[in-house]
Formats: sequence, structure tokens, C-alpha cells
Amino acid sequence: MVHCCVSGCKSRSERKTENITFHTFPKNDMAVRQLWIQATGRQNWEPTKFTRICSRHFEENCFRKTQNMTYLNAYSVPTLYGPASSGETTSTNVDNLSTVPELITPRKKKLVKQLGRQTLLAQTRRRKLVALRSKYRRLEKKNAELSAIIEQLQAKRYIVTLYVHFNKNII
Repeated sequence: MVHCCVSGCKSRSERKTENITFHTFPKNDMAVRQLWIQATGRQNWEPTKFTRICSRHFEENCFRKTQNMTYLNAYSVPTLYGPASSGETTSTNVDNLSTVPELITPRKKKLVKQLGRQTLLAQTRRRKLVALRSKYRRLEKKNAELSAIIEQLQAKRYIVTLYVHFNKNII
């Protein structure tokens, strides 16, 4: 059983209401996570890994729909607040909440989105750098092992190293 954690929302998964999805709090982007927490309308509260917010608290353009699935776009913030499960179409924008004064202006929303993208890009680059360093160390170790084997074979005279000088002027 999944339920929405927004204060006053009665959306639950067992009600089988059409087109309602439940979304977990962002784990990596702390700025967006904090905006989600403030949008719940709860004081001194921290979500768990099981806490969800229903799709009724997000604007329509926050979703990407495929044939069978609905995905929440990265860096989306719940901006609709109110008794979402009551069936009312009028919701109060989160900007009107006293707990979230001016946090969700279009400029700040855009900046949060850009920050999230840059953070994700930095994390991806950091992972690639770590992988490349690890690969470099493995190749260095392998090169040293192969050099040692070649030296052993040369010492036993199993192989002879020929140094050939190539002259580019020779046809």
C-alpha cells in the first residue's frame, strides 16, 4: 500500500484511481529534495526511502509518457498543493504556501534544473575518471608483467630482440 505524503492528500494506491502515479524523493540532488520536502507542507519532517508523492502534485509538463509507463522528468518539483484526492481541479500553487515562500519562481526553477544537470554531469565525469584511472593502473601492471616475461625469455635466450632502423628515404 502506497500513499501520498503531502499534508491533506488522501491518494492511495489501493484505490485504483486512474492515471495516478507515486514518485520517490530525489536521492542525489539535495536542492531538489529539499524543495520536495517543503512542498509536502510538513514541519520538521524527513522522508524515508519508502515515502512517495502522488502525480497530482506535479504539473502536466513534468511527465514523460510512453505507451505503458509514465515517468517523472528529472529535476521536477511538486508545485501543486491541496486536497488532490478530492477530485477538485483547482489546486493551490506551492508558491502560496507559507512554508515555501518564494522558492519556486520560474528563474529559481530553471537554476535548480541547471544545477541538477551540472551535478549529474560532474558525477558522470567523476565516475568515468575513476574508471579510466583504474584501467590505466591495470594496463600499467599488465605492461610491467609482460616486460618481466620478455626479460626472462631474453635472459634464457629464447627470444632475440632485433633493432631495425627504418629510413624513410629508402624506397
